[in-house]
Amino acid sequence: VEHSTWSNEEAFIQAGNHASAKNRAALLEGCANKDERNLHALALPAWINHFVPHLQCTPMAVLEKPGKSPLPIFDGSFRPGLEYFSVNDVTDVSDEWVITYGSAAASYLRWIWNLRITFPRNPSTNTST
Repeated sequence: VEHSTWSNEEAFIQAGNHASAKNRAALLEGCANKDERNLHALALPAWINHFVPHLQCTPMAVLEKPGKSPLPIFDGSFRPGLEYFSVNDVTDVSDEWVITYGSAAASYLRWIWNLRITFPRNPSTNTST
């Protein structure tokens, strides 16, 4: 178990959020308010950082993709310097569940392939003609 030191915490506070978050502060504030309203987060004043041991601040960023709404994210891999550690550095994932996507897509593609073999002259199943 890793414990955060004050120097590690101070480095993260000094580094602040990513430039994308600083440019979209209103978006982050709206999302934070929504999370608090829905009881997904607890908003505390910044001065409380000095009184909570082993607190780890993580910088926020805004991910923007063409044609999609901007998405606020936190960067758990960010380190302000080589001597500091990030949240991802100390998170143990050895007992996490394996993410699987099942076999639905492969079964569907196999079914389409079999249709094309079974009905080679049908225009709805054969797009090469």
